[in-house]
Amino acid sequence: MRFLSDSRAQSVQIGAVLLFGILIILLSTWQAFVIPNQNQEVEFNHNERVQQQMTDLRSTVISMPGADTPQSVTVDLGLRYPSRTIFRNPPPVSGTIQTLDTTNESFNVTIRNAEAQNDDFGQLWARDGATYNTGAIEYRPSYNEYESAPRTIYSGTVLYNAFDRENQQLPVSGQSLVRGNRISVVALNGSLSENGVRSRSLDFEPLSTQTREVEIEPEPGERIVLELPTRLGVNRWRTLFESEPNVNSSAVTLDQSAFGDEGVGLLRVPLRPDPVGSQDFYRLQLAKVGIGTGTTTPNAAYLTPVEGNGTEIQRSESVELTLEVRDAYNRPVSGQRVFADAEAGTITNSEPTDTSGQATFTYQTDSTTSTGTTRINFSIDGPIGAGYDRNSPTNVTMEVAVTSSQNGGGGNSAYSTTWQSPSGTGDNTGSSLTNCDAEDCTWDVGASGDDTLTLRAATSPTIEGASLDFSVDNSTVGSITPGENTTTAAGEATTELTAKENGTVGIYTASGGSSDVINVTVENVTAAATTDIAMRVDDLTNRRANEPRFYVSYDVGVSHDNVEIIAESTESSASAQATGAVGRDGRLLAPGFGNGEEFEITVRALESGSTVAERTFVTNADTQNPAENDDLSRSSSAQLLSSDIVDRSKPNQNEVIYRFDWDVSSGDFSEVELLVLNRNGNGASTTQTTNVRQNQNVDVEPGDGTNTVYKVGLLVRDSDGVVVDSRTVEDTAEGNGP
Repeated sequence: MRFLSDSRAQSVQIGAVLLFGILIILLSTWQAFVIPNQNQEVEFNHNERVQQQMTDLRSTVISMPGADTPQSVTVDLGLRYPSRTIFRNPPPVSGTIQTLDTTNESFNVTIRNAEAQNDDFGQLWARDGATYNTGAIEYRPSYNEYESAPRTIYSGTVLYNAFDRENQQLPVSGQSLVRGNRISVVALNGSLSENGVRSRSLDFEPLSTQTREVEIEPEPGERIVLELPTRLGVNRWRTLFESEPNVNSSAVTLDQSAFGDEGVGLLRVPLRPDPVGSQDFYRLQLAKVGIGTGTTTPNAAYLTPVEGNGTEIQRSESVELTLEVRDAYNRPVSGQRVFADAEAGTITNSEPTDTSGQATFTYQTDSTTSTGTTRINFSIDGPIGAGYDRNSPTNVTMEVAVTSSQNGGGGNSAYSTTWQSPSGTGDNTGSSLTNCDAEDCTWDVGASGDDTLTLRAATSPTIEGASLDFSVDNSTVGSITPGENTTTAAGEATTELTAKENGTVGIYTASGGSSDVINVTVENVTAAATTDIAMRVDDLTNRRANEPRFYVSYDVGVSHDNVEIIAESTESSASAQATGAVGRDGRLLAPGFGNGEEFEITVRALESGSTVAERTFVTNADTQNPAENDDLSRSSSAQLLSSDIVDRSKPNQNEVIYRFDWDVSSGDFSEVELLVLNRNGNGASTTQTTNVRQNQNVDVEPGDGTNTVYKVGLLVRDSDGVVVDSRTVEDTAEGNGP
């Protein structure tokens, strides 16, 4: 039997192979064309998102003037593609954000043909030039499909996209360099280069942002010209300035040869000589913002008077003179030592600036001060000597007109302040006083019960709660304690004069614009009659750990061969004792317990076993220094020229962190001690010692204790171990200030 042939099975197999081939072709086509297009869309959307984040970055930078805390911006550097079951994606996209030219000293914003209405700031410009180093920030993606993606650059207050393939630049934002009659220069400082796929948080540090606006105007016959480096084309800049009435946009130029770098030019923006608006001057706002590493905080650059210059006072009156220290960006600098010297009268040798960058001096005259104009010189360079230059930006000369006076006169003040006779108050029954009234008195110290004389001043009419200041014109003859006191219900306040050697000393009281002087002639002073101990107690107590710690500095002037330093609690058995060096020394006393208790701190000088001088301070172990502390510095002592304390605490992590910068002058020096002491015992405390005269960005981290009050400061010691200068502030550890 014969069978007929059948080929149906072969047809099915061929069909299946053809269908599979078509499927492979379709999948390949999808992988080759559709997936890249989809990924390109993902990349495009990512780039749009990054441009918005860069816009936020620009807004953060230009809004930094006035900020006192770091600001953060997040940028998505790269991306990961959506997961696909069958099809394959290329590797994740990475991106780079980096600073440009911030380390190049030639990349500066310069203000030309301008005069500052503040003469002291103008002296700074005349010496250093109105030049501020800056740079740019660039984001550069590395997409797989979006090949024409731009680089996004922030520079000169403008954010723009740079399309390299098309050689085109398109601004994303406007400019804020010139707005009306206001000029705003925010300089970038530091180095940053971040590359990756994930998001990065960029922190902008306020290096000099709490700045003063200053008024500037064109030099005679000139226009103010702003110069800045840029990669943005001149036509784009002209468009950005078109709406500014004080800028002739067609006169804006770009010098492409200024830097010898292809693509970077020097933009020149001329301003109207007479600003449009209600004011005939320009207001200049300067700021310096840090990013990344290598940032530098500007130092003190110039000194300017604030109050008291040109004041007229009578003899025996005083006046407060206030100055402000600023950096080159017009930020008030705290902790900067200001030195003073007066042609006549008396004034404190130096004062540190407070948290507002200001230092206040009391200029005091007496009955013998020459009438006429007295010049008082101030400097931040160091003690004033023969080479003082009043035209230097770091120096200021203030003038006070001194006229003849009547003793005790109140002038135009609301009340008068006068001394009472030391022999008629009942305060000095054990003292030998002769020829004594409210103006002059002779005091025989050797014939008196001790070497202190109580002096009483009164207000008329009677004022309760008035603050009276006391001072002397000859501290070698005698010293007074306290230097300030508050009047009682009877309108009276007292201070004590301690005799040191024979001579005449004028003691002044001043309050409410009125002042008075009494001249005390001191006689018959012997070494045995005077304590002659100057001392200072720095309370370094660790309250949480119940560890009272007192650093005692002293200077003994009498003949002696031994010194005892003692701390004794008046409330418990806590005590500590040490033997110090003859003359000057500093010792730490640690009683072991007694947090918050009252302690008597005594320095006792002995000779052949007998006490020849003794002095005691009463204070509590609570981190607060006694009010009686003396100034133990000498003309040869090192001093704090400047210091800066920044609260960098992290409340979310309960981490207390304080950052210190300091600069100590030449002179006798051994070490600086940094203090971070919790005031109430609810946080950790620590101190840190270094023998470096100058340093920056030193962090001290005691541990936990955020949102509690801290005593934060620096102590400067000389080679004898004596504290000769200091700066302390109180601050809540919350990441702001102090």
